[in-house]
Amino acid sequence: TQLEFIHAMDQRMAATMGGKAVSPGQRADADAQLSVAKQRMDALGFSDAQMETVGRARQPLLKVPVTAPIGGTVIEYHVTKGQMLTPGTILTIADLSTVWVTADLTSADATAIQPGQTAILRAPFFPGRTFRGTVDTILPKLDAATRQLEVRLQFDNPERLLRPEMYGEIELHSGAARKRLTVPGEAVMDSGRSQTVFVDLGGGNVVPRAVTTGERFGDRVEILRGIEAGQRIVTSGNF
Repeated sequence: TQLEFIHAMDQRMAATMGGKAVSPGQRADADAQLSVAKQRMDALGFSDAQMETVGRARQPLLKVPVTAPIGGTVIEYHVTKGQMLTPGTILTIADLSTVWVTADLTSADATAIQPGQTAILRAPFFPGRTFRGTVDTILPKLDAATRQLEVRLQFDNPERLLRPEMYGEIELHSGAARKRLTVPGEAVMDSGRSQTVFVDLGGGNVVPRAVTTGERFGDRVEILRGIEAGQRIVTSGNF
């Protein structure tokens, strides 16, 4: 390709210096050939400065520096020294100064989350440290296997501590703060049609109470109706 470019430059120079012996059609053809040669050089990644060097020296470059289109960190390397290059990805470069984190939420939880909300990330790689970010996008598609929604969050990462394929826990605040009555998840005996909690009457006596459950928070379940705060209950209904 470089030799074709040099030949096109020679043809263009000959057409320019040929005077009246060269017809306008020949000059136009030489211009077109040089334009095509430049486009091929550009498609291969040659910079304007490199093309100027080749054109001035009339010699092809044996080693051609390739400049990355962005600054960042090489996270994948697909070639070895001496390997013949073919069309495809040579390096994968990522700007890790800002990273995306994806979190899976139940559809019920996702309804209370809005873009722009604050998110806190805790990663086991950095005990005791938290990272603050924001909700970027709630992706519209539901996972067919888990029935969960994926939420994408954005975190500034100036120290480059957060890296691809890390994992952790995300804390999101919905902003709809209110007091909730919750019980241990094991305290609720769920038959599929009804949910029951056993209230302690004292003296070894318990009585079943039908309850209506709400959201789940880790190992605890919200109780909407059926029992009141302060009542003693059996912590493992099935047992």
